[in-house]
Order: sequence, then C-alpha cells, then structure tokens
Amino acid sequence: MVAAFAAIAPHPEATAAVPQRVLDGLRAQLPATALGRPLALRLSGAACSCPVDDAGWERLAQAITDRNGTAHTIDAAAPGLAGHEVLILGADGDLRYAGALRPDPTLCGAGSADTRLARWLPALLASSRSVQLPAAASCAC
Repeated sequence: MVAAFAAIAPHPEATAAVPQRVLDGLRAQLPATALGRPLALRLSGAACSCPVDDAGWERLAQAITDRNGTAHTIDAAAPGLAGHEVLILGADGDLRYAGALRPDPTLCGAGSADTRLARWLPALLASSRSVQLPAAASCAC
C-alpha cells in the first residue's frame, strides 16, 4: 500500500489544496482533547452524503480510535472543502488525506468500499505526505 501511496501524482483536474486557514478553522471547532492525536473528520456540509457511507464512516472511526485518535462529524461548509467528505490529520496536525469516504480502489487496494479507507489508515498516518483527491463533482450513490 505504501508504494501506491508514494506514487500518487496530482490529478490534472484537482482543485487547490485545502487551505491552512480552513484547517485551522476546523480545529477551532474541536474539543481540546481531539488535538495532538490522529483525527478523522467527516464533513457534514459535503456535497454528497450517501446513506451507504455510514458503515464506511463507522469503520474509519473505529480504526482511528484504535490508533489513539478521535473521529468527529463537523459542519464544514467552508470554501476549499466543497466535495470533500473526509479529512484525516496526523497527530502532528498535518493533513494526510482529503477526499471521498469511499476512495477508488486503485489508490488504496481492492475490497469492500466500506473498509478501504480504514485499511489504508495506517499507511496514511505513517506518511508525511498529504493525499488530496479532486473534489467530487457528483454523488456516487
């Protein structure tokens, strides 16, 4: 998985990176106990919120909790986040992932869509690189 992670190139239609000021604003909405730990944020203001994504979110939330992290659902209608469903931050507060709750299997391995991001989590947290996928133009459901 790490080899696939390192080989990701920017998508030609990718939107700009999630701005630091937006990340700072999101952190300000969280309890102090959430800071300094791995963090998964489900963005409730995302353009797509499929009912089938609940199982994927529950698995991701459990996976990050198992790694001494926290998972939160927050309102995130901020510019720069449109189309992103999930953000994952490392314990250092740096962004590791911005994208869909059910990423394409070519990025993180085949298997159930509900478990892809949870299984990819250890590699994401171990890396110092950020994976920011193009914002979704439409719902997958």
